[in-house]
Amino acid sequence: MNAPTDKQKLLHQLQQSDWNSIEDSYDYLTEVLTELADNANIAKPAAHLLPLIPDIQRACAFDTLEEVFDNIQALPCHEQWMQTAQRNLMDGSPITAHICFRQLKQYHHLSLADCFRLELILGLRSVEYGEFQEGVRARLVDKDGMPHWVYAHISQVPKSVVDNLFTSLWREQEHPLAMLGHH
Repeated sequence: MNAPTDKQKLLHQLQQSDWNSIEDSYDYLTEVLTELADNANIAKPAAHLLPLIPDIQRACAFDTLEEVFDNIQALPCHEQWMQTAQRNLMDGSPITAHICFRQLKQYHHLSLADCFRLELILGLRSVEYGEFQEGVRARLVDKDGMPHWVYAHISQVPKSVVDNLFTSLWREQEHPLAMLGHH
């Protein structure tokens, strides 16, 4: 499958269709997209993640970030992508690791609108600690790849810092996205 070519073919097919003579445009469009999906499934590459999912799930089935962190780092893997993921976890912001962990453990049930509201809170609160700015500096500005995080390791991040990151800057009805998802 070649995505740009397939996209061009799809657009051409849709543009050339005589929409006035198509009895049910929904069924027609579904048929065209299903055919495209079927062709994509035939040409998809071998799964690299699938064989490791049970190990990753076991590594993540713990109540503390420290346990999950240690388990992920201990996963034996010779796959380059997994080694990169382990290195990114090791070198990344400890505060960000706590944010992700809490989101997965406590906020997985949120609606899409609630996710956007939480992301706005997290984004603004994260700037207060300078982690985002430091990541940009290390990756994009100085390009030294050596960020100086506020905390050197996940075990050093106080719970109060993580709690503060999830604390809204607004009362619920005053949140800029308060009406998102409401009719």
